[in-house]
Amino acid sequence: METCRQYTHNTAVCAAALLHDVLEDTPVTERDLLGFLHAVMPRDIAEETLGYVVELTDVYTKRGYPQYNRRTRKGMELKRLTRISPNAQTIKYADIIDNASEIVMHDPDFSEVLLGEYRQLLEHLVRGNSKLHARAIKAVGGG
Repeated sequence: METCRQYTHNTAVCAAALLHDVLEDTPVTERDLLGFLHAVMPRDIAEETLGYVVELTDVYTKRGYPQYNRRTRKGMELKRLTRISPNAQTIKYADIIDNASEIVMHDPDFSEVLLGEYRQLLEHLVRGNSKLHARAIKAVGGG
């Protein structure tokens, strides 16, 4: 969220940046999250926030598509992500920046795989904030 806030003051973008993994990594449902958001922000911003979180929630997961290997799932996810909104792509850039620095420190063996996936994503996700996009490319060792 802090990274996104350097590039936008859109409340929904910043909130979604903070919450982007909630649906993917917790038992919280879309309905639960929307109920929480309605309690803390105006309805239109809550719904916009939820929309970005949904856009950023992985669809082609190992659990949902066990018949496919990681490479196939990531390819499917890449195609899906190219269609998400520019604001959601901006959030994805910030997520990549954050994850890229952490993975190198915490799992150097896996980092090359993940950074390669990120470089491929950034090659195709080009509709978000251009300055943050350039920063993400640098973070993954591209361009």
